[in-house]
Parts: sequence; C-alpha cells; structure tokens
Amino acid sequence: MNPLKIIPITITYFPIRPGENLIYRLARKMLKRVPAELEEELSIEGNLLLKETDISVYLGEPIALDPWVGDLVAAHGTITWDATLVRAKDELTTRVMGDIYRHVTVNLDHLFAAGLRLLNKDRVRCDEFHRALYLAARTLQASGSRRSHHSLGEGLLALVSGAPHPALDNVQALAVAEGLIQVEDGYYVLDRQALSAGHAFHNVRLKNTLSVIANELEPLRPAIKALREAVNLPRQRLAERLTTLLHREDVEEYRDDWRLSLKDPGERKGHEVGEPFMVGDGPTPVVACHGYLSAPGELRELAGRLSGDGCRVYAARLSGHGTSPAQLGRTGRHDWRRSFARAVAAAGANGDPVVLVGFSMGGLLALDAAANLPQRVAGLVVINTPLHLQDPASHLAPAVDVWNGVAHALHLDRLRLASVVNQPEWPDVNYASNPVAALHELERLISEVRALLPRVTCPTLILQADHDPVVAPSSAEGLLKLLGSDDKAVQRLDFNRHGITRGEGSALVAGQIADFIARLRRSW
Repeated sequence: MNPLKIIPITITYFPIRPGENLIYRLARKMLKRVPAELEEELSIEGNLLLKETDISVYLGEPIALDPWVGDLVAAHGTITWDATLVRAKDELTTRVMGDIYRHVTVNLDHLFAAGLRLLNKDRVRCDEFHRALYLAARTLQASGSRRSHHSLGEGLLALVSGAPHPALDNVQALAVAEGLIQVEDGYYVLDRQALSAGHAFHNVRLKNTLSVIANELEPLRPAIKALREAVNLPRQRLAERLTTLLHREDVEEYRDDWRLSLKDPGERKGHEVGEPFMVGDGPTPVVACHGYLSAPGELRELAGRLSGDGCRVYAARLSGHGTSPAQLGRTGRHDWRRSFARAVAAAGANGDPVVLVGFSMGGLLALDAAANLPQRVAGLVVINTPLHLQDPASHLAPAVDVWNGVAHALHLDRLRLASVVNQPEWPDVNYASNPVAALHELERLISEVRALLPRVTCPTLILQADHDPVVAPSSAEGLLKLLGSDDKAVQRLDFNRHGITRGEGSALVAGQIADFIARLRRSW
C-alpha cells in the first residue's frame, strides 16, 4: 500500500479587493438580512470570481505521514496517546502551514501593505516609499528564494521612473479608503491606530483588507527583513543603493545582449562601446542619451566636460544599440522608452528633477520623457533631433517593413529587404547597417513625439547643425514652434555633419550645454 501523504497547496490571489458585485447584490435581493460572515465571503470571493484576478497555485512537495503515524501506532492504548496525538497535530500543522506560506507568490500588494506596517515613521514621501519598494522587490528576486508575481516584473520600473502605474494607484486607493493613510502634498501620512486595529475574523477582510494582505507576507522572514531595511533607509542611502542597482541592471542587460549578439552574422560592436556609464559626482543629475544606430560611447567627450562642471552624468544605452544591427531590428520604440526611463530613474534616484540631454533620436526620447514625466525633468537639451529626416528613402520604411512581414509569412524570406546600408560617421560606435524594422519604429517615434510637444513645458535648448546631412535642419524651427515651454530657444551651429557631440568643434557644443545647465542652476 502506498504511504499516506499530504500535498501542501499554496493559492495566492492578486488583487484581493472587497466590494459589491453581482453575487453580493443577488444575495441581498434574495435574503432579508445577509449574515456578516456571508457578507464578507460574498464581497471578497464574489470579486475574485467575477473580476480580473490572478490566481497563482503552487503544489508543494508531498509530506509523508509515516513518522507521525508510527508514533501514534506505538502510543495506541497507552496513557501517552492523547499527548502524542496533540504533538503530532501541532508538528504536522506547523510543517504544512510553513510549506504553504513559503511558497506564497509575492506581489506588489504584499510589499505595499507590509511596507506601511514596517515603516518606523508616520510620514514618508510617496516617491521615496515607492523607490524603497522597488529596491526590496529586486533584492528578493536576486535571492532567488521567493516566487514573484508579474506585478513585480518589467512594469515595476514605473515605481522609480514616475510613469503611470495602475496597480500602484489601485492599492494606494485601497489604503486611503480603509483609512490607513492619507496622501498630503506628496507624502503618505500613516494612521498607526488604523494600521494595527484588530477586527473580528468574519469582517477583517472587509474592514482592513491590507492587513490580511500584509499578514500573508509576515511568515516570509527574508522578505520582511529586506522590506524593513529598504523602507527605513535614510534618503541619501536609499538613493545610492537604487542608483547602483539600476545601473547594474542596465549593464547586465547590455552584457547579456552583447553575448547574444555573438550569434548574429555580420557587424558587431566591441564590448566597451555600448556599455552605459556614470561619470561625475556633482549636485546636478543629467541623463545623456545617444542617437539612432549609435551607442553611449559617442557621449564620452560630452559627459566628461559636463562632469567637470558640477554634473553627475548617466549615459543611457538604448535597447538594441551597441551590439549588432540584427538586435536593433528586434527592438522598437517601447524598448527604447524603457531604457531611457531606467536612466532617468537612476540619475534621479534621490528624487531631484534631472536635466535631459538627448542627441538625435535620444532627443526624441528626452522630449517624450519631458512630456510624460514633467515632474522628473528640470530642463532639456536636444541636439540635431529630427522631426524630418533628410533621406527620402526613410519614408519608405513602413511600406518595406509591411512587405517584409508578408514575405516572411509566405516563406519568401529571400525577397525581404531586412536592412539598408548606412554610411557611419563614427564607425567605432555607429552601425553600418540600418534595419528596416527599426527605421520604421523611428518614424513612429517621431510621429508620436510630435503630438506630445505642446505638453513639454520645461526650459528647452535646441541645438541644430546648419548643414546636417541626416536630420533636416528645419526640424529645429518645427520643434521651437510646437513646444509648450515659455523658456525655449534654438541655437544654430555651423557644422556640415550630424554627430557633433564628439570630434572637431564638439567643445563648442559641450560649452553651449554647460552654459544652459548653469543658467538652470541659477534659477533653482
């Protein structure tokens, strides 16, 4: 006969929210009085059934009952039977419940709810608390010992970039509705009494849902330890830890991509070209971003000059760049936005607004960030940034990209035009091959950013080479006209090339940018 075993099953729900629903309303119509116990069940379980709820199920390792059964058999008929039975029950319950709680799928609600409880102060900046949650989440994931819900996946970057985060807004609204916190002038103000208030078993999920959620995390001592440490870090220490973490994530992503690019035929850049870097320790945080088909290496001269003028520069690396053209062809504008957002988060990890300096396509992403994250941006410099490209063939990219998709679907890959030849101005950092799919994404990005320009209200300097062979110089006046900022200017520069952030004359460009940043400082 097979031995008797118990299989621990861990079921984690996300999100758990109380509230009226169809099942609850039907019960109210059918019953004159809904018992409190039933009301709680219908309010919670009804929502779990009828609304979008993730249910994570984990089957644990079977627990053989032989040791406890053996003890009970040996004690049968003796005076120790009752004591043996109680001990077996307690030991088995502890073992099973321990396995269940160890395999809870940790989600954003867990961290938010438990983080409030673990704070050692009654008032905390919202953005600082969010950055601490990000740090705790990544610490847990790095340990590899906890299961993470997708709410702690790629979208978690919005916690530190300042981008919209619906799941965060949802749990914050629940905390406010339950009277646990108030949001005042960018701060969470905690109600300690409400956070620790006890409720009857039958209504605790209605009265203090977040307490129930926090309790799920409580047995996970490593999670609690990481969370307690993160939410109580001094602001400067939190900023240092977060900057280091985000930069490490950036570098690791690049190195992974570079290793994968070894499989790509044709052109591939040297390892040192594409790695994102930080330079300087001055008080002014700056994000510098390279252009299309390029890499952070083209910004070293500019970053070095700015760091000497009191700037702390984070040189971003956009996904697909600095590795191989084939990798670039597999990325797009959403990937590039995500790369830029991480750089903004790293540069502004102490909560201070940052100055954005974007070259070419990097300027488009800087404008995009300034429109969507105005509270994070103190000022903006865009250099040879396109509203129009000089090459008429670029406008054919959408049609060619569609044809390539049709040809691939028909197994006619020999008829595809995957890339076009590019004449690199700086062969050490620029690709000599331009993927059609990525060029199509660039055209889409230009179109989307053009529509956002009226929302850019920060001080903006537009630098444009008079004889740029890549970007139509008229783009500068187009940007000036469409920008929503009252503090904006175009500075024309006498260059007949595109990549003006390095090489001959680049000191003039760097000087213009340094002067603009110095003017911003004087106004702070």
